[in-house]
Amino acid sequence: MSNFVAINAKIDAMYSKLLSHEDFEPLISTNSFKDTVEFLRSKELFKDLNFGMNINEAESALDTFLYKQLKRLIFYLSGPYRDFLNEYIRVKEYNDLKKALRFLVRDKNKETYEFSLNGKTFDIADMDLKTFVEKCKNSIYYRTLRTYIDEPSDQILFYMEMNLDKLYYTRIIECVKSFSKENKEEFTEIFGRKIDIANIIWIYRGSVNYKLLDEELINFIIFGGKYLNFQTLRELSHLDNIKGFKSILSNTPYDFLFNENGETIANVSVSANRLCYDFACKEFRKTHNNFGHLLSFIVVLEAQLRDIKIFMEAQRLDIGKGKVSDYLVNVRK
Repeated sequence: MSNFVAINAKIDAMYSKLLSHEDFEPLISTNSFKDTVEFLRSKELFKDLNFGMNINEAESALDTFLYKQLKRLIFYLSGPYRDFLNEYIRVKEYNDLKKALRFLVRDKNKETYEFSLNGKTFDIADMDLKTFVEKCKNSIYYRTLRTYIDEPSDQILFYMEMNLDKLYYTRIIECVKSFSKENKEEFTEIFGRKIDIANIIWIYRGSVNYKLLDEELINFIIFGGKYLNFQTLRELSHLDNIKGFKSILSNTPYDFLFNENGETIANVSVSANRLCYDFACKEFRKTHNNFGHLLSFIVVLEAQLRDIKIFMEAQRLDIGKGKVSDYLVNVRK
């Protein structure tokens, strides 16, 4: 008997409440934030969600919604599987931290900015970056942030975000090491693609946009991917011509992310997310007896919430119905 019968039954019940493919047509046709919220509230999954009064509040509400949905599942798990999900749902904390860093480095344009960590909330609007980092002293993030506090201002955000991602996946993979053989393989199949793509995009940005040294790029590599081993990632890190990205990745599912000149295609992150989403949808239907059911559900749920945010942002920017499909994971033209 599978140890995941109860949680997978719960996941199936949650999955049945997700928006259907048919729901996206009326959703994409809504003309205002208010219309979008009214439509979403007509659906079982979102009927009790307070979206707030504007897009920023709605995005925050959706992030909290994801956290709460996954947190509900922790009590069905034990051992390394519970540890994994506890680490995974830290994603909201990581993302909130990244938003705070961007605010401090790029656009301190608010009179107040409340940030919460370790159960404490404080206003960071008048802080400089060093003061903020010291506020994180008793957290798992402090060493990562402190290491790069003296980097040039045009690179510091890149270094911090890159290493926060590495910290996030490193802690997750430590949990995965104690999974059963079958569930380790499921993690590699489903999340390994996400790790591969994170490595590709970070290496590309680091080498092309920030001109980082080869060994610097190698230090940022996240281990645990599906198709890209250390040697392949090392080759990507040592490229002196971006055309090499297409060549090195030619025998992987990721070569389509680059054109023949080695440049990333338009909306590369969306295309990468679609690849992960499509695989997760297929895997979800095959994994009723193992932990892969939860892993694939996470990818599907995240994609759906991301698309909802895109609908709202498209209305704010007045992007037409035809164009918005280019930015969606679940919907294609």
